[in-house]
Amino acid sequence: MNRRFLVALALLVLWARPVHAQLRLTPNEWTAVGSNTYYSQIWRNGSGQDVGQIKGNMGTAANAFTAWVGGDYDTNKNELNVLVPGGDQDWSSNEVINFNMAAQAWKRDVDPTVGLIPPNSFYGPSVPPYQVIFPQTKAPLYFNDSSNVAPWNTGDPWRSPVNTYPNNAVGVRDLYTGQTNQKLYPGGRHTYDAITFMGAPINRYFLWGGARGQIEVMTPMEYDPATKKYELMTDDWNFSTPNWWQERLGPAMTWDPNRKRVLVFLWNRLLAYDPQAAKGSRITAVGPDEGAGTNNYSTMFFDPRRNKAIMIGAGSVYDGQSRGMLVWDFSRAATTSAATKVSPSGDLTDSTMGGLVAPGARYDPVGDQYVIYNGRDPNALYLMNPDTLVTKRVAFGGAMVTSSFMGTHLGNWKRFFYSPDHDVFGIAPTATSPVYLLKLSR
Repeated sequence: MNRRFLVALALLVLWARPVHAQLRLTPNEWTAVGSNTYYSQIWRNGSGQDVGQIKGNMGTAANAFTAWVGGDYDTNKNELNVLVPGGDQDWSSNEVINFNMAAQAWKRDVDPTVGLIPPNSFYGPSVPPYQVIFPQTKAPLYFNDSSNVAPWNTGDPWRSPVNTYPNNAVGVRDLYTGQTNQKLYPGGRHTYDAITFMGAPINRYFLWGGARGQIEVMTPMEYDPATKKYELMTDDWNFSTPNWWQERLGPAMTWDPNRKRVLVFLWNRLLAYDPQAAKGSRITAVGPDEGAGTNNYSTMFFDPRRNKAIMIGAGSVYDGQSRGMLVWDFSRAATTSAATKVSPSGDLTDSTMGGLVAPGARYDPVGDQYVIYNGRDPNALYLMNPDTLVTKRVAFGGAMVTSSFMGTHLGNWKRFFYSPDHDVFGIAPTATSPVYLLKLSR
């Protein structure tokens, strides 16, 4: 094999590698980007109706993000994915739409299962009971979307009678029909911070919980952007002791890149989901019982340099017990004690945390700082020193960023993202606005 051939082969391999678009951004200025909007990519039938209009929902698809909807950034494909948005009687769907950084555009990757999404009238006591038997020793339960007595259930799982997305059979038997191995699929819900991207080598999403969804809220699941398929982890759904049904009330979660796991703070304790463990043993407790409290107005992120998980925000729309900044330290072991509540200083303090509703929060690996985004102050970032917790509010010029705080439905969570490949922060505030990018000078 001659040298000229080897050089040509090397060049071919180099050219075949994906090349990310070079973003021409003025440092320290917000830039509005995108050739379209999320709303423009929503599925519609031949008559122009979206899922919500077909099913008789009272909400509008234009308000897709404002139904307490999160998402997360895929650092492998450089895309912001918004999964299973909606809930209650808002516009609600299970289509998959993402913003691609290279194309600078939104695109729909997965169409909704329109024929399988229940109509608006199915939100309430009229929902028929379905019962499934899960593998191994999982106890059967009936499910009714509007139950207000223990165990609080959310209509899951609905069965798909046809071979449809996500097209993966699971070992369950539907006692209502007697049919086996039905295809379980996810439905829209208030996702809050209950979505996280599992980085290399996994490169899939983990979803668990949310609230007031159509269907399939309680079962943990993965979404694979490569195959565009969901897999519901029925073997890891625990009904017994400890009982983890409380995830429906809105957990906060983050990817731990050091130990390759997802950390999930539920109703009362910190859990870990290990995507590389055997099914049925992927979820374990890594912290003690910390007392009941919902967390859907808080956001979690991970500091890989200090090996700490951080949850920050107003706590919850329900009780506010977890309001503030909570830190779990994993620098010494894979398990931890109860979270330590810390008090930032400067432009963000514990006394102002009540106004920090469902913030965006990311670790900045270049600046070694915590970057916090408050949608009520859309052009500003709060930059926090991880060691001293001194925080400085910095307002940036450029484009006027659309506020994500509209009406009574609030929040950003992980729709505030960081792209390591581009060293750029971004926010997708609403379904009808541009995406806004910001490159910090260091």
